[in-house]
Amino acid sequence: MVIRFLFLIFIFLLPPVISVNAQSIMTKNYYVVIGEFTKLDDAQKLTDEANLKTFNAHFVLEDRRQRYYVYLLQTTDQKKAKSFLKQIRKETEYKKARLYKGN
Repeated sequence: MVIRFLFLIFIFLLPPVISVNAQSIMTKNYYVVIGEFTKLDDAQKLTDEANLKTFNAHFVLEDRRQRYYVYLLQTTDQKKAKSFLKQIRKETEYKKARLYKGN
């Protein structure tokens, strides 16, 4: 009886399970990429340079290709990503910026 009681208390103290629906798993992210590198140091350098120019740059390692992507925007809104890409190409030195679609 005591063991059953302790077990019930233990169950209620566990954090709730986070449920993920299929739509959130299948949602694609769009990245406005300004550089792609095989070396971490190169990705960090471009990220730092972009941030000095008042951007909010980040980089991410893409596992399949083992490449670091330096990006200025991450969004699930394709229209917003395309608009930002157009603006970046027009108004900055990142003329070869591109759109990357991933998870």
